[in-house]
Amino acid sequence: MFFSKKSITPEEFVLFLSKQRHYVEVSAISTFQSELSYAGDIDRLKYEALLFAMWLITLTIARSKESFKDYFHIKMIEAFKVNPELKDKFVMELDKRYKAYFKAFEIWMSAPEKGYVLGSVMVEIIKNQNVASIIEGKSPQVGAVEAFKATTLFSSLYKEISDSVEALNKQYKFDLVYNEGK
Repeated sequence: MFFSKKSITPEEFVLFLSKQRHYVEVSAISTFQSELSYAGDIDRLKYEALLFAMWLITLTIARSKESFKDYFHIKMIEAFKVNPELKDKFVMELDKRYKAYFKAFEIWMSAPEKGYVLGSVMVEIIKNQNVASIIEGKSPQVGAVEAFKATTLFSSLYKEISDSVEALNKQYKFDLVYNEGK
């Protein structure tokens, strides 16, 4: 007897990922306040944590579901109710963060001993509000302890979210065909 997996719709998968994104945001905010001595504007911290969480969730979506990433972003932006006049600016800001985080992640993947780079970039962007450094090829000016704490945060969240997505993948069949006009 064969058991077939239940299907999950794109909307259900987005809802699942949205909950994971929220968890990442809350964890990042907590860590930056308690362990990384963030003392800046709380709204700015929340904004940067949101963008970081979006990137981390994007990272956990399998390459085989690449087309779904666009759908995920469209639905998240709709859910955030971004003012239409600010939507392009939000997307540009998101893209800048993604470039910086992906560059740091690629450095880590190509040279695991340089994992601190990802943590440094996180601190540089989230705490120091300096997105440009890694994109411009400059080394982030972050202490080793801060970089380690941020790298540890990323590593634990990445594993946790990846494991959750993998568990969902084992339980459900993804019907990730969607109508782009929706």
